[in-house]
Amino acid sequence: MNMYLVSILTSILLLSGISYAQETVDPITGHNPPVLMSTSPSSEVGAIKQQIRASMILQQEVVKMKLEVMSDPQTAGLLAKFSRVYYEALIKEGFSKKEAMTLVQAVGIPSID
Repeated sequence: MNMYLVSILTSILLLSGISYAQETVDPITGHNPPVLMSTSPSSEVGAIKQQIRASMILQQEVVKMKLEVMSDPQTAGLLAKFSRVYYEALIKEGFSKKEAMTLVQAVGIPSID
């Protein structure tokens, strides 16, 4: 998770306009992150493109990490347990088995956002 935090902090610095040496290598991607060099009117479009690229890189890394967590057998077990407990709680609250199953199916996998 430390590499995840480094990546987030790097992106925050990039998006806030704070630059750092280009020798810095992102520990997750192994690439030099884009660095905002100037915010003059002539380079404003380039700076916006760099911010968008940095944001996209961050989003890709977040998606990868979420998928890794969701792929973990322990996480899958917890999700299955949640579904079972939710189903049983719905029945206990007076829903029919069919209604409870419909609600469990509608919820699907709970979001980890």
